[in-house]
Amino acid sequence: MKVIYDLIVQVKVMMSLRVCLTVPLLFLIFISGAVAQYWSVIYKPTSICALKGSTVNMDCTYTYPSGHTIQKIFWTKFWPSGEEPPDLLEDPEYRDRVQDHSDKTSNSRLILRDVREKDQRKYYFRFLTDEGETWQGKDGVDLSVTDLQVEVPERVIEGGKVTLTCKTTCSLTDRPTFTWYRNGAPLSSRTDQLHLQSVSREDAGRYHCAVEGQELHSPEVTLNVLYLQVEVPERVIEGGKVTLTCKPSLTLTVRPTFTWYRNGAPLSSRTDQLHLQSVSREDADRYHCAVEDLKLHSPEVTLNVRYPPKSVSVSISPSGEIVEGSSVTLTCSSDGNPPVQKYTWFKGTSLVATGETFTMKKISSVNSGGYKCRSSNEHGEKSSDTVTLDVLYPPKSISVSISPSGEIVEGSSVTLTCSSDGNPPVQKYTWFKKVDKGVLQKWTNQIYSITNIRSADSGEYQCMATNTQGSQSSESKSLTVLCKFLFCFIYPPKSVSVSISPSGEIVEGSSVTLTCSSDGNPPVQKYTWFKKVDKEVLQKWTNQIYSITNISSADGGEYQCMATNTQGSRSSGYKSLTVLYAPKKVWMFISESALSSSVTLTCSSDANPPVQNYTWFKEGGGSPVGSGHSYSALQSGSYYCVAQNTYGSQTAAAVTVTLEGVNGVKSIGLYAAVGVSAGCLLVIGVIVCVRRKRRGDSADDANIRQNTVTSAASDSTPEPDPSNQDDGHYANVVPLRLKHQRNAGSSAIKTSSSGTVEEVQYASVQHHPDKVVKKTEEDDVQYASVKFTRTGAAGSSTASILEDPSVIYSSMK
Repeated sequence: MKVIYDLIVQVKVMMSLRVCLTVPLLFLIFISGAVAQYWSVIYKPTSICALKGSTVNMDCTYTYPSGHTIQKIFWTKFWPSGEEPPDLLEDPEYRDRVQDHSDKTSNSRLILRDVREKDQRKYYFRFLTDEGETWQGKDGVDLSVTDLQVEVPERVIEGGKVTLTCKTTCSLTDRPTFTWYRNGAPLSSRTDQLHLQSVSREDAGRYHCAVEGQELHSPEVTLNVLYLQVEVPERVIEGGKVTLTCKPSLTLTVRPTFTWYRNGAPLSSRTDQLHLQSVSREDADRYHCAVEDLKLHSPEVTLNVRYPPKSVSVSISPSGEIVEGSSVTLTCSSDGNPPVQKYTWFKGTSLVATGETFTMKKISSVNSGGYKCRSSNEHGEKSSDTVTLDVLYPPKSISVSISPSGEIVEGSSVTLTCSSDGNPPVQKYTWFKKVDKGVLQKWTNQIYSITNIRSADSGEYQCMATNTQGSQSSESKSLTVLCKFLFCFIYPPKSVSVSISPSGEIVEGSSVTLTCSSDGNPPVQKYTWFKKVDKEVLQKWTNQIYSITNISSADGGEYQCMATNTQGSRSSGYKSLTVLYAPKKVWMFISESALSSSVTLTCSSDANPPVQNYTWFKEGGGSPVGSGHSYSALQSGSYYCVAQNTYGSQTAAAVTVTLEGVNGVKSIGLYAAVGVSAGCLLVIGVIVCVRRKRRGDSADDANIRQNTVTSAASDSTPEPDPSNQDDGHYANVVPLRLKHQRNAGSSAIKTSSSGTVEEVQYASVQHHPDKVVKKTEEDDVQYASVKFTRTGAAGSSTASILEDPSVIYSSMK
C-alpha cells in the first residue's frame, strides 16, 4: 500500500509540473503486473552520516515507462516549488567537489568529496524524458556531517584504568580505522577506543584521534593523572634541617590525610610535610608518601646527605714485616659525601706526599716512624690515626766506648761497651782483640769487662753487632794500660788512626767530626792534624777532635793526624773525606772543524758524584734540544746546558753561536751571556782572555793600548811586553799548526806560491800568574780577543790582543 501511495504522490507532483496524464494512463499505473511502466526513484541508503572532510557516495535506482528516452539526469538539493531546481554540478559551492556517475538506464551515483558541515541536508535525484516529462524521487538522501571528539575522564588516579573514546554526533555509515595520538606521537590502538590499563604519570598529556587515510583529526584533550611526588632539597648537609614535601599533581577538592614511609616503614607524620630537625648520614634512606583513601602512593626518593670525611684509616701493604730495601704502599680509606677529593700524607708534622696512596720504593731506616693521612672534601677534612712504619734493618753505626775514659792504670777495672742501631734490636754482640796483627781472640756480650787489668790487656778492640737482618763490625778502639811502677814499659804513640763520624755519605752543608785515636805510654799529650793540599802543602790544626760544620766541597781531601807524648810522635795514615755536592762551576767548551757544518758545544762541571745528566737548551724555546756531554749546534742561536746529579742541578751561562758563510769558509761568532773569571781560553782558533783593567782607564785608552805578540812557527814561547805593567794578566801566544787530513803526519805548514800561509792557524794562550801587578777592589773586569793576521812569510803569524769592554767573546776574523 505504501508503494501505491508513493506513486500517487509522485503522480500529483508530475501533474503540478504540467505533465498531462490521461485517464487511461492513470489506470495503467494500477494494473497489476505492469510495474515496468511505473515512474520511480529508490535511494540506497536514504540517510548517510559522514565525517567532515570525507567523501560520500549517494546511490539510487530509477524506472520509467517504456517507450521513453532519458534526455537529462542530475542531482539537486532542492525539492521543486514551481521552478526547475538547479543541477548540483552547476552550483558554485559544489562544482569542484561533485561527480555524477549515472547511466541513462536505471542507476545513478553522486560522489561528494571534502564533505563540509554546511553540506548537511537532503539530496534528490531528477531525470527528464524525451516527451518533456520529469521525475524526482521525493525521499532523497539525508546527509548528516559529523566531527571527531575525544571523550576523556576529568581526572584519573595513578594506577587506575581509563578508556578514551573517539566519538561522533551520528553513527557513521562506513566504519573507519582510527589512529590515536599522545602529544603528537601516534599510538598503536586502531579502534575508536584507547584503553590504558594502569595509568602512570607518564600517561598524562594531550590526546586526539583521527580517521586513518583522511585528514580529519579531533581536537586535542588533556588527560590529567593524579599522582604524588616527594620534593627533596638538592643539597642536604649533615647537621642541618630538612623538609620533605608530598605534592599532588592536581588540586584536591578535599584536604587528604597523608602517610609518610621510610624504607617502607610508616612514620608518625600525617601532613604533607616531613620535618627532619638535625640530619645525619643515617637519615640517608628511601622515603615516599601516600594518600591511603585514594590508594595513591608516590615513588620512593633517596635523601642524599652530604658530610665531611669520616672513618679515615690507613692500611699498609705488604702487611707483614717491612725490610729495608723493599717497597711499601700506604693506602688512605675514608667515608665522605661527596667522595674525598684530596688526600695528604704526613710523617709526624711534615707533609711528605699527596694522593690516595703513598708508595716508598727501596725503603730505608730513615722512613721508619708514624704516618697519617688527611682526607678532604668540600665540606671539611679529617685525619686518620697515626700508624707506625717499622722498617727492619741490620745493625749500623757500631761504636766502642771505654769506661773510665781517662788514664787506665794496671790493677784497675775497665768496661768496654758496644753500641749500635738496628731493627730489630741487636741480639748478639761479639768482641775481638787484635793480637800480633793476625790472630783474633773473641768474647761475647754487649759489655766486656776487665778486672785487675794488666799492661798485656793493651791493644785494639773491636765489636760486631748481629740481629736477624745481618751483622756489622765497629772500627777498632785502642786500650792503653799504664804501669804503676817506675820500671813499667814506656813507649811512644803507636796504632795511630783517624775515624770520621758520621761514617756514611757526607753531603755538603752537614757536620763532620774527625777523631784521632792512638796508643802510647805515657798517654798522648798532643794531637796535630794535617790536610794534604796539592800533594805538597799541609794545612794544620791541633786537637784530638777536628770538627767541620756546614761542610763544603773544598773540605774534601786526605786527612792525617800525628800523636805525640814524651817518648816521641807517630802519624796515622791518610783518611779520605769525600763530600757529595750538586754541580757547580758549570762551563762550556766550543770546538769546530774547518770541514764540518756545525759547532760542537761541550758542557763540563764540578760535581760529586759526577754529573749524571747534561741537558741542552736553546734560548727562546721551552723544551730541551739535546742531552749528553756534547751537543752539535747546526743553527745560529744562544745555547746553554744544565748539569744535574743526585743532589741538584746548575745552569751554565748562555753562549751565542752565529754561523755565516764567508768565501766558502764558515765564520763562527761567540758571545757569552754573563761574565767569566780572569784568564784565557782557546776557542775555535780564537784566544779569549779576561783582563783586569784599572777603573781610571777610559774607553779610548783601552782601544789604543794593544799588546801585540809576534812569534815564529816554532815551539818557543815569547815573553810578554813588560811595558804593559798596568794590566793584571798577560798572555803568550803559541801558534799551533792545523795538520791537513791528507798530511796528518807532516808538521810543515803548507804555503801558496806567493808565500801566504794557506792553512788555518790555531794558537793557545799560556797564562803567567806570577807576573801580576797588585790589584785593588775597584778594578773592573775587561775582556780581550786575539785576531790572527796571515803574513807573506810562510810559517809566521801575528796575534793582536784587543781590549773590548763590551763583549766577552769576539768572532774569529
